[in-house]
Amino acid sequence: MNKIYLGIALFFFAAPNVVYGQIAGDFQTKNATGSWSNYTDWNTYNGLAWVAATSIQIPTTASSVFIQNGHTVNVDITTAVCNDLNFTASGTTLKVIVQPGKILSIYGNLNQSTISNVPFPSFGVGAKIIFAGSANQTITNSSSLTNLNTVEINKSGGTFILPGVTTNFDVFTLSAGTMSGAFGSTLQGNSTLAIVNVNGGIWNQTSGGANKINGGTKGATCTLHI
Repeated sequence: MNKIYLGIALFFFAAPNVVYGQIAGDFQTKNATGSWSNYTDWNTYNGLAWVAATSIQIPTTASSVFIQNGHTVNVDITTAVCNDLNFTASGTTLKVIVQPGKILSIYGNLNQSTISNVPFPSFGVGAKIIFAGSANQTITNSSSLTNLNTVEINKSGGTFILPGVTTNFDVFTLSAGTMSGAFGSTLQGNSTLAIVNVNGGIWNQTSGGANKINGGTKGATCTLHI
């Protein structure tokens, strides 16, 4: 397993707000606190209006998910999936908590309403987010508050585009697919123990993009070991 051990830098910019639109089959959080696997914690869009999900209806890889203001959804299964994951309001009162050992696989984009969102305030031990699927993917309105903790890029096609800001993590793994960076993008480890694993795929180091991989002590540099 190839690894990069890291040291720190900080750099971000404010991106514009996101405009959301739902289609039939999308899901919206229903309760202030809920579980990903529990259909009673979801509304679904029927093409005209949001209605309560019925038995066994939970998000699929084709379903975009909308986290409402003041709502927290707990990822309580290893098979949790969605297309786009949308945080629909600013601030810190809407969130996704990935429970210990559980996995959320995102097949679309991670869309934050503003840079003030803290989408993943808590990760349990062994918890993970996977960017998957064959479409191009990115993170909208990412900032230094966007902490992916343990994240894996494992795509059958397309490119994961790291946004042109600081993205924080503890373990960042490229397993399959293409990883690229917008201009000014920075991967920043949360500590000197932060690790980047390159197990497969293509790391596309474009000119001016994905140009920093830092963590640990501010101002330190890092070396890529392949």
